[in-house]
Amino acid sequence: MNIHLMIHNPDDLLPCFMKAKSDQILVHAEACPHLHRTVTKIKEAGHEVGVAINPGTPVSALEEVLPFLDIVLVMTVNPGLGGQSFIPEALDKVKRLYRTIQSQGYAAQIEVDGGVKADWTAQDSVKAGATILVAGTAIFNEAEPVTQSMARMHSCVHGLKPE
Repeated sequence: MNIHLMIHNPDDLLPCFMKAKSDQILVHAEACPHLHRTVTKIKEAGHEVGVAINPGTPVSALEEVLPFLDIVLVMTVNPGLGGQSFIPEALDKVKRLYRTIQSQGYAAQIEVDGGVKADWTAQDSVKAGATILVAGTAIFNEAEPVTQSMARMHSCVHGLKPE
C-alpha cells in the first residue's frame, strides 16, 4: 500500500499512518518544515519513503534528502483537483532528477502524478525517466472498463526507455 500524505506537518500524524502497515509513505516537500527529519522517521520505521514536489517547487528542494529516498513524486498538475491538464514543463524536472539519480547511483524511482493519459503525456514521462505513472482519471473516468483503460495505458508505454 502506498500512502500519499497531502497534509501540512505530516510528522504529527506519521505514527497513525505507520501503524497502517503501508509499504510506502510519501510526503510533500512543501508541507514538511523539517524534511530530512520526516524522511528519517519514515525510513527508521521500516517503510519506503518518497517525497513529492509540486509544479512550482524546484528539484533543488530535494538535494539533501535524495540519497535516502525510494521514490520522488513529480506532480504534473497542481494538487487538489482531478482532471487537470498535464503541465509539460514538469518533464524537465523528471529529466534532471533522472540524470542526478543515475549519475549519483541513488535508488529512487521517479513517479509522475497528474494529467497522465495514454498519449504523449505517459510516453514523454517514461522517456524523461519516470518509472511509475499515476493515471487516476485516465483509468477510472473513462467510458471503457478499467481493464481496457489499463491495457491501453500499458501498450502506450510498453518498451519505452529514458532517452
